[in-house]
Amino acid sequence: MKSVMIATAALVAMTGFASAAERPTIVGYSEYAVEAKTFELGAGAEFILADRLILTPTVIGFGEADAFDFDRVEVKASYGLNENVDLYGKVKTDEDLNYDETIVGVAFQF
Repeated sequence: MKSVMIATAALVAMTGFASAAERPTIVGYSEYAVEAKTFELGAGAEFILADRLILTPTVIGFGEADAFDFDRVEVKASYGLNENVDLYGKVKTDEDLNYDETIVGVAFQF
């Protein structure tokens, strides 16, 4: 429970830098892995920092139905090359909010 409270405080702190005129978009998702019988839930905010630059901090919980707990925090930055292609990078923490992984990628939509 302490980890959940720390993660929530971290998310609130990250979302605090937006001005009142620039309201963030609240984002979230839920997933269920059928074979592993686990849930993953994520909630965060999406900030448009510049014309093509978006920052999305997300708090993620993971676990089985009877043992659900805080899993990690991710911060994703994406830059739109054009309306169909985005470059992105994510920094992930572990459950203790220590650095875990950096991910870079390209996303597309048509």
